Amino acid sequence: MPDSGERKVRPAVGDTDRTEQAAPARAAPIRAGEEPQRPSGGPRAVDRPAGDTPPIRRLLLWTLGLVGAFVTAVVAGLAANVVQSLTTPPQPTPSASPATRVTAVRLVRPFDDTGRLLPPYQEAGRSAGGRCVESYQSSDPDAQRCFSQSQVFDPCWSLAEVTVCLRSPWDSAAWIIEDIEGARAVRRSMGDAPWALEVRNPFDERQTLRCGAAGGANGTVAGMRIGWRCSPADAAEFRHVGDLIGLPRSEEGKPWTIFFAQENNSDVREAEVVTVWR
Repeated sequence: MPDSGERKVRPAVGDTDRTEQAAPARAAPIRAGEEPQRPSGGPRAVDRPAGDTPPIRRLLLWTLGLVGAFVTAVVAGLAANVVQSLTTPPQPTPSASPATRVTAVRLVRPFDDTGRLLPPYQEAGRSAGGRCVESYQSSDPDAQRCFSQSQVFDPCWSLAEVTVCLRSPWDSAAWIIEDIEGARAVRRSMGDAPWALEVRNPFDERQTLRCGAAGGANGTVAGMRIGWRCSPADAAEFRHVGDLIGLPRSEEGKPWTIFFAQENNSDVREAEVVTVWR
């Protein structure tokens, strides 16, 4: 055959077509009962059982459940408090209990060691001459009952030649008696009866009563003498509202008490003693 000038070149052994090398490898067919083979070298998926929840989602669900339980408990507690407040009648605010209160005991000292009047007492008048006996209104062993210029003063206290007489613990006016007979020579005859008292009105404990010695002949209740006449502490002038009966009773750690008879009332009640003057 004549040479046409064209030369055919045979590929060398082992040489392959470039197109065939670039073609991707095809996966082998999957037979029944076999699992598919994953390509080597790529990321491998994590197998999870059917219905399994990712960890982040589980944490979120647990947190939401905890918050829900807390909110439910708070709402239930608030609801219980509201129901209790609606069903429980309001309780009055208690004042200090009697166990926490005590009775104040005061002694009378109208002058100093030189005979000079001490505040708040001020001289309201003066007389000379007379005589003194034991006080009927004060349990102070130094207190006296004095008579001067047709007047009766009780209680009085003497120092040297001067005697000072007071009308009540709440009155600063003092009467001075000079050159009186028997000053400081007498002693009490009233036992433990105080000169005056402040008590809480047992019919209205918001009110304080000032009670001064009744003096003279008075009636009795259940064998106990009526010893003090009482007036409201805030009254500008004496206004009789009742009487104290018998003697004060004291108990350690508790306020003293005494019977109180309200005017125009047959009910006799125990009153708490706030202050007592000897």
